Amino acid sequence: MTRSLKLVALVVGSLVAFACSKYYLQSNLNTLAVGTSKAAFLQHFPDTSAIQGPLLRAAQQNPDGLIEVFTMDMIGRQSEGPVSFWFLFKNGTLVQWGRPEDWRNVSASYEVSFNPSPSVRY
Repeated sequence: MTRSLKLVALVVGSLVAFACSKYYLQSNLNTLAVGTSKAAFLQHFPDTSAIQGPLLRAAQQNPDGLIEVFTMDMIGRQSEGPVSFWFLFKNGTLVQWGRPEDWRNVSASYEVSFNPSPSVRY
């Protein structure tokens, strides 16, 4: 491999590594389970100067209790960009998570008014 090709490979590899380091990996979702506390979730995915953590997008008091929706962009494979995931908590307990397209029935079931702009970063 010529010196210029090595340099190009190094630069491209560094850029990919830098872009991926900004987000949590989707494989981290394997550690979640229904029933995880909000505190444990936020501790597992902290917002740091290097990695973006979850954003609180909706919080609503219903007759059944407090409903909160967090969103977080995550990286899967290096070839694809960040993918948004939503996390639904009821009374401080994780009830469900998934991609936004999976949430039509969820928002109707829990009567959540979703704010599309970020409100609070944890």
